[in-house]
Amino acid sequence: MKVFPTATYTILICGLCNQGLEGEAQQIFEEMEKKKCFPTVMTFNALIRGLCKVQKLEEAKILFFKMEIGRNPSLFLRLSQGADQVLDSASLQTMVERLRESGKILKAYKLLRQLANSGVVPSLFTYNILMNGFCKSGDINSAFKLFKDLQLKGYSPDAITYGTLIDGLQRVNREEDALHVFHQMERNSVSQFGLFTIILMKCYCRKRKWILAFSLWMKYMRGLPDHNNERLKLMEKNVDLGNIEVAVRGVLEMDMKCKVVESSLYNIFLTGLCQAGMLDQALKIFNVLEECKVSVTPPSCVYLINCLCHEKKQLRNVSPSTRSGISSSSSYSCGATPTAAPGASS
Repeated sequence: MKVFPTATYTILICGLCNQGLEGEAQQIFEEMEKKKCFPTVMTFNALIRGLCKVQKLEEAKILFFKMEIGRNPSLFLRLSQGADQVLDSASLQTMVERLRESGKILKAYKLLRQLANSGVVPSLFTYNILMNGFCKSGDINSAFKLFKDLQLKGYSPDAITYGTLIDGLQRVNREEDALHVFHQMERNSVSQFGLFTIILMKCYCRKRKWILAFSLWMKYMRGLPDHNNERLKLMEKNVDLGNIEVAVRGVLEMDMKCKVVESSLYNIFLTGLCQAGMLDQALKIFNVLEECKVSVTPPSCVYLINCLCHEKKQLRNVSPSTRSGISSSSSYSCGATPTAAPGASS
């Protein structure tokens, strides 16, 4: 019986999963084991990803655990059958603790040695794949459990790990937990911190929590060089008092002095004010940005115009030249529903 290299099986499994044929991919995987061709971490990753894509999360979880059990099918069968089923790391820990407490320390030790000697260690990519599947299905608790588990096993979450979890938490309206994960990301100095500031700001603005979005913006700016913390606190206080135009103008002056004006943050905040129905304030911010020659993106302009038209307001505060520029840069009609317009983008 001819046995193909593991790489050949892995490529075939990956291709089948990409075509949505996860059932055939599972058959190939089982054929590998029968032929004593042991899967690598890449093989497991390909099949787990395929199962997650078609929402077969329970099968993906079992495969993940089987990955840790590794090249000992009989051990996996023994643990996964019977009254005391072991189908994840938590239940395995419970079994080992029960053996230890009942005085069967040697048996527990042998079991752990078998696992250590036979397992294929999941990579961070494996965890990211499975977490993404859980988040998209709304099972955020399982995703959080994996997030903690990977750190206990010595992995450091990367930008993809944090981004996946933050997005999942936002999907189920757990903003506080998302912010907690965001702060952990900040403490660990993970790259692309600015990108996730933008993501969270957009999420808060969509939910009309523009004050939280502004606070997050100020927190991000405190980490930039040459930005005065006391002055940034004063800008937050101005927002709390309703002096939004004064606050944004102050932030902009500071940015221009430091020569680090990130127009995307201003655009997100402008759109956030529109989403909150604060059109008078949004118009004032628009005029400040125009005055200081900060680029206002076409999507932000369209959103503002659509909201004003929806509320049957006049565009008196927008200069004719700006109105003309907005019209030429946009293909959207003035009568569109505001919520259908795209958000700010850089």
